[in-house]
Amino acid sequence: MFKYGLYTERYFESEDAYWNNPVPKRKDDIPYYDFSPYLVTTMSSLDELNKRLDEPVTIRNFRPVIAVEGCPPWDEDKWAEIRIGEAKMICYRPCTRCVVTTVDPDTGIKNPNMQPLKALREFRLAPEGKMRDRFKDSPVFGVQTGLNSEGYIHVGQTVYARYKPSAF
Repeated sequence: MFKYGLYTERYFESEDAYWNNPVPKRKDDIPYYDFSPYLVTTMSSLDELNKRLDEPVTIRNFRPVIAVEGCPPWDEDKWAEIRIGEAKMICYRPCTRCVVTTVDPDTGIKNPNMQPLKALREFRLAPEGKMRDRFKDSPVFGVQTGLNSEGYIHVGQTVYARYKPSAF
């Protein structure tokens, strides 16, 4: 049964306690059970991860809303904002990954070796300090974003990024 406003009652609140860079205070409406309105990942980061796996995974294991091509691996760690067409998004936290990434999106079967999560834990944990204290052993892959200004986006559009002083 549809209930108007069901997802608009749940908010993501950005926190700066675990960032190395300033994070704007904001609340965003979030549909479903996500941490932010939009998860953005990069294909080059997936390629780097797949070099460490016996059986490559697809971007679908990470369930992003937007997958960007043509930038260096892990470039998303340094993004402060991105623009795609007229749509402008603010990047406010790395996406911590859970066991859902180990489930094949076509079969629903969990990887018996806990991949790709196990491989990510070997090299993509949050840096030591406040972020590691907050995220513990959850590796990061992708960036959580919120919308600053609306606009239509489509496959193949150029993505422009404004960078932070440092990753995370």
